[in-house]
Parts: sequence; structure tokens; C-alpha cells
Amino acid sequence: MLPFPAMHRDIEAVFLDVGGTLRLMAEDEPFQARARRRIAEFVGTEESPESFCAVLDQRYKAYRKWAFGTLREAREEELWTRWLLPDRPADRIGPLAGELTLLYRQTMGRRFAVPDAGRVVAELSGRGYRLGIISNTSTEREIPQWLEEEGLAAYFPTVVLSSTFGHRKPGVEIYLEAARRAGVDPARSVYVADNPARDVPGCRRAGFAAVIIMGVMEEKDPAAEDRPDLLIHGLADLLDVFPAHGGIPRREAPAASDDRFSAVLYAGMKRISAGIGEMEPYEFRYALENLAPREGWAGVRLDAMAEIEVRLRDGGFYRSIQLKPLRDGKIVLDGTVAGLTVMLLAGLAAGRYPEEWIRNLFHFDVRGFYFIHRTLYFTDAVLAHLGGGPLRTFPGTQRRFERCQAIGYGEFREANAAVDGAFIESVRRLMDARGLPVLVALAGPTAAGKTEIVDRLRGRLEEEGRTVASIEMDNFLTDRDERESNGIDSLGRRAMHFEAFLSCLEHIRHGRKISIPRYDSVQAVSSHDRDGNLKPGSSGLEILPADVVFIEGNFPFLYPEAASLIGIKVVYLTDDDVRLKRKWRRDVDFRRKYDPNYLRNRYFKEQFLMAMECYIPQMEACDMVVDTTGAAIWATPETAALLAAARESSHG
Repeated sequence: MLPFPAMHRDIEAVFLDVGGTLRLMAEDEPFQARARRRIAEFVGTEESPESFCAVLDQRYKAYRKWAFGTLREAREEELWTRWLLPDRPADRIGPLAGELTLLYRQTMGRRFAVPDAGRVVAELSGRGYRLGIISNTSTEREIPQWLEEEGLAAYFPTVVLSSTFGHRKPGVEIYLEAARRAGVDPARSVYVADNPARDVPGCRRAGFAAVIIMGVMEEKDPAAEDRPDLLIHGLADLLDVFPAHGGIPRREAPAASDDRFSAVLYAGMKRISAGIGEMEPYEFRYALENLAPREGWAGVRLDAMAEIEVRLRDGGFYRSIQLKPLRDGKIVLDGTVAGLTVMLLAGLAAGRYPEEWIRNLFHFDVRGFYFIHRTLYFTDAVLAHLGGGPLRTFPGTQRRFERCQAIGYGEFREANAAVDGAFIESVRRLMDARGLPVLVALAGPTAAGKTEIVDRLRGRLEEEGRTVASIEMDNFLTDRDERESNGIDSLGRRAMHFEAFLSCLEHIRHGRKISIPRYDSVQAVSSHDRDGNLKPGSSGLEILPADVVFIEGNFPFLYPEAASLIGIKVVYLTDDDVRLKRKWRRDVDFRRKYDPNYLRNRYFKEQFLMAMECYIPQMEACDMVVDTTGAAIWATPETAALLAAARESSHG
């Protein structure tokens, strides 16, 4: 390691590069292919996305040659109208330039934060250093958005990008501009980056005190002008380089019994969950006290990360969770669930569990003040079944919910307007292609919005003069107390009057009236007993045949004998954390359906099991997936071909 100059104790500001320093990039072909398709859709080309983007790549090389030679950077509008799409109308391409730049960068790979980025940045800021960003980039929005998403924006009041400033590294202008904006003398500034030939000479000419290069230098004995003042192997090494400002020794982690424990954890959790940022520190401390272990936070056992990951993939772990554990006659949070949250919080505060690792594996629900496992729905098998990428994508608007503790349907519907509208049109085209009558099944997790989208689609079809009926699978559920006493919950044949369900599908698809059970979702009881007999004083539901019959529920086509009767099979999906926020508002605030701790236990227990046993298998068998959180519609190649033919027919 190259020696660091003694002047480091006089440093006031630390500026960092982004690419190769704060974040890395990895190939992700499905992700890159989706970006290529979206570019082609935006531009409206008839070429294949691959060949169209290959032309963009060649033009981008010419642009880069100009940028490197002049040390200038074009604004996004100029980049696209002058360099990348000069053959397209500038008045049409110009307004799209920002979005096109974001997508074009995604064709190169998926970008992600380096390990410990959040922790290191927060610690450097806490030690009194002014932090800033100096970066060569073609995008004006991506880096500020990324800093905001990672919870890092507040640490970087100074962000100088070549795309907005106009000058590139290694020109001295961009370094001097960063120091000017930060209000510091370049001689009291350090720059941390990853490219010696690009980053060292400019800093030196700008009068920076030092340049730190992260990574492995390709040359063992670089030229003097390219030789950094320090070579580090990871971002965390900076914490050994920079003491607390003014030469104060590096501070120790706060004692678990001290209020500083809450303060450190609060800072870390704000970077993990945007919703924590809506809490005042004292509110966070109150919530934390409800989880405080008897042995104190310092005594919490921290399992190895690999051990936790194995546990999260084990169905037995979830099945062991009690729904109604009691303490003093009241339902409490299950000890396994509470213990996991306590361990993750203690490990985060101690620096044992990286923030990025926690973010990748868990959602943090602020209202329930606990972690839930982050479910991966789009497995390799699902992606293969759906052709490797979405049929259509839309601007993601559910990000607005990250700071919410509960979500009402009105705001949920507004956020999903674009994807829902396109889905309704797609279903109508499929109906035209496959003919009537048809059974349409919508599967999906609780609170994903299945019932509401069926109501909207039903209204649209009725306006067009088509007759419509709906069958809610929940009406075939048996009594909840009976299910829970037998460990059945709400999944599978044993949870419902399954033979009656199959019989009803067979009859109504042939134009015959059916009578089905009625399930009271508030009282959680069925109109029929376990043997299918109508209970005294209860009544079932009659459903008339129709042009279109919707089947809505958790697993309408999970079993082949049911799937074979259904003409259009759709999975309607929303991410777990958003759905839990919907359930807080709908099932606790409005319906008063659940005890809050019962909801916390049940939601944690069931989401992984339902995904593995119910939703993912149906995603591998469906015709379409609507991903409202990802703002995308997916379809099998066969379904996509049907929709394309229907579009051509309607335009013809």
C-alpha cells in the first residue's frame, strides 16, 4: 500500500467518484434485454431491439471519442439529437432524451452499491468531513436518483456531474468546481476514485491534497503523474485512513445501553427503509424499546449471514411460527419473528450485517416495526416461461409508497393506472382471439388488487354489452378456525370445498347456472359445513352463465384439473411490502378484521409459503403476469403472438 501523506489530518472534504468506487456494474442479460426493448418502444423503430441498439453502440463510440478528445460532455438532449439519433425528428427525440439515457445505460448492465457504501459514507460524514461527488457520466438524473434511493443523498450536498457541468475529468475544471461549490480549499480536499490515468493528473493540476485509488492498479510502476497517494482495496479502508475530524482518534461503536445505540441504528435504518425517515428519533426509540431483549442489545447472538440465508429458504422455519401466541391473555409477536428482527437490528448496529445484504433479503415494515423476508417471484423458471422479459413496461410509480405506513385503494389505483389500463386492453384482445364464452382466472397474493381490477374489467365489458359473472375462490374456503386448528391455513385443496369448485367451473363453462358457498371474510366462516351441506340459517350464492366468467383467488389454476377448464390465466402481482401496507389500512384500520400482532405473525408466516407453493407455480403455468410494483406486463410467447396478431387485426 502506498504511504499516505501526513497532511491528511488537515483534510476538510472527501470527494468520491461513482462508477467503480461507490457502485459497480454486472452483466444481467434479462435486465439489459428489457432496456433494449424499451428503447425500441420509445423510439418506435421497426428494427429488432438488438440491431437498433447495436447502431446506437457504434454512434456512442463516436460520441465518446469526441468527448475524450475535447474533455467536454454533451447534455442529454444534445447527446440524442446530435449523436445517437440524428436521423430522427429532434422535436420528438429531445423530450425523451432523459428517459432514453437511463435506458441506454441499463443496456450496459445492472449497477449496484459496493459493500458497506452506506456505512462508510455515514461514518465519514459523522467524523466531520464534507462529502461530495465528482463523476463523468452521460446521465443527468440517474446518479441523483440513485443517491436518493440508497439513502445517501443527504450526505452529498455537492454533486458535480460532467453531464450537467459540461466538462469532464481529467480536466481541472470539474475538480475546481466541486471544491468551489463545497466551499473548501482544493488543498484541503481528497478525491477517491478508481482510474489512475484519468483521476490522478486532473486532481494534481487542480491542487487537491491527495488522490486515493480504489482497486488493483494495472501497472506495477505507473508514470509519476498517474501515481496515486494511496491505494486501497475497498471503500471500508477509508475508515482507517481518516480519523475523526481534527485528528481525534477513531470513535468506537456506541454502547448498546447508551442512547447512541438508538441514534446509530436510526441512521442506518433510514438508509434501509425510507419510511424510517418519516419518524422522529424519539419515535424510533419508543418503537425500539418494544423489542429490547432482556439481556440487552449487546447480548444478542448474531448468527452467520449464510446461516440466516439457509433459514429463509426453509419452509419449516415459516411453518413453526405461531399465529396467536399469548402473553397475559393478549396476542403477541411470535418469538421467532421478533428474534429475527432483533438480531438484524443488533447486527446492523454492530456493523456485522451490511446494509446492502439486509436490503436485498428483507423489507422493513415501519408500522409493524419488523422485518419480513423479500420474496423473489421472478425465478429462472418463471422468466423462461414468460419469454425472458416483459411484454410492456411503464414508469414505476409505486416508489411513492416507500415512506407510507399504510396505503388506501385510491392511491394504490392511481399508482397503477398505466399498467392496469394496458392489462384491461390486453385481456379484451385475448377474449376476441379465443372466443366466448371464456373463463378468466386472476390469481395473486392477498391485497394485490385482484378484486378491484376484476371490478374495473367487468365494468368495461358490461359497457360493451357483454354479460359478465364472477366467482371468488374465497367463497369456497372452509371455516378459518377449522383450517387453523388442522394447520391448513388458506392454501390447497384441503382449505376449500375443492370438488364443488371443479363442478361449478365445469357447469358454468357450458352455460349452466351454478350455486356456490358464501364465505364471510370478516367472521371467517362458510355458509357450508366441511361436508358441503348448507348450514342452518345460511344461504349460498347463485351465479348465472355469462360471456365472461372471472375466477379470482389465490390458486385458481394451481391444479391441472382446474387449469384445463380456464381459458385465460393471469397472475396479478404486487410486492410483499406494498401489500402489507394495504392490509394495515384495509384489514386493520377499516375492517377491524385482524389483531395487529396476529396480522404480523400471519403475514410473515404465509408469504414465503404461498409464493413457493402457490403463486410461483402458477406463474410458471399462466398466460400473463401483471407486476404492478415493477410496472410491467409479462406474457408467454404464445400469448404475446396472439396479442400482436389482435393488434394488427384491429389496425387493419
